[in-house]
Amino acid sequence: MLLIPESSRIDAGKYEITLENSAGKKSADIYVRVLDSPGPPLNLKPVKIDKESITLQWDSPLIDGGAKITNYIIEKRESTRKAFATAITKCPTTSVTIDDLGEGCEYYFRVSVPYVARPKAAVNWVKDGQPLKRTTRVNFNNTPTKAYISVKESKLSDGGQYTLLLKNPGGEKATQINVEPDLDIDPELRKIVSIKAGTSLRLFIPIKGRPSPTIKWDKDEETLKETAQVEITSSYTSLVIDKMSRNDSGKYTVTAQNSSGTKSAFVVVRVL
Repeated sequence: MLLIPESSRIDAGKYEITLENSAGKKSADIYVRVLDSPGPPLNLKPVKIDKESITLQWDSPLIDGGAKITNYIIEKRESTRKAFATAITKCPTTSVTIDDLGEGCEYYFRVSVPYVARPKAAVNWVKDGQPLKRTTRVNFNNTPTKAYISVKESKLSDGGQYTLLLKNPGGEKATQINVEPDLDIDPELRKIVSIKAGTSLRLFIPIKGRPSPTIKWDKDEETLKETAQVEITSSYTSLVIDKMSRNDSGKYTVTAQNSSGTKSAFVVVRVL
């Protein structure tokens, strides 16, 4: 018996078994194909653009995962939105035309190869290292080629790092999903904040995002005055300026940035 634990693509090929005794020798070949996730499509580019449509073209992945690629999935995202939406679920060729686009709108597109694990994989979701369970707000939905998670009425506490775990007798695979940074601005701060000269300005902004975002404050797109006190934690940032004067009036902007994106918010302050 030949056993190769945790086999990978490099283990695919021709294996030869030979039996030999005093009466003679006999050999046989065994061809082994290792199935794995395919690589990403290459060189995605537009080849034709009209007012309400676009034609995309790409090259097949260098690695097919051990099986012929028969389908591609195309997703689109408007520049004003954070999440991608599925545009085409069945595309057997390496080009496609996407219709019903908004004239003058900016879009991002991506192409992927659906991968079906064999035997069927068990799907689990983890948030910040803790297993997620279905609730009235959190729901999971799986298809043979995709796993979805939806969170209704999301809260600041829903921010974090989500991990998709797939497991079958052939092994386990994990994919981490980062969350874009967000700033939870109090509705009252979205109005003009008026304070009296000589008093202190105190701004408190809850933040979320994984990886933890870097935070930057500025006033009227310039560096804050030296007396400004900025505090940054994993869940909030605050700005305190004592003894405000009329020169301190202006637009105060806080920017959160991580590898998933950037989010900014501002508060207009008027010193009376």
